[in-house]
Amino acid sequence: MASICGPNAFDRELRDIFEVQDEITLGNRRKIESETRAPSHISCGGEIERRLEAYDVYLEGKYNWNRQTEEGFNRAIHLL
Repeated sequence: MASICGPNAFDRELRDIFEVQDEITLGNRRKIESETRAPSHISCGGEIERRLEAYDVYLEGKYNWNRQTEEGFNRAIHLL
């Protein structure tokens, strides 16, 4: 039986190290998400989503342009 001490201590057999790793990762992810989530009363009016969408289109256009093929150039120009 193994014991890990800390703020989220647990005590269990380490039969499947990957299962333990997944539990720790999921716990850390939930904690980080809860700490970094904006309060529900704050609204950006979709500004962040629009900027992320624009950046995604930019990256796709840059990728296609850098392919240096006729198809890539046409796709990049289409995204403009």
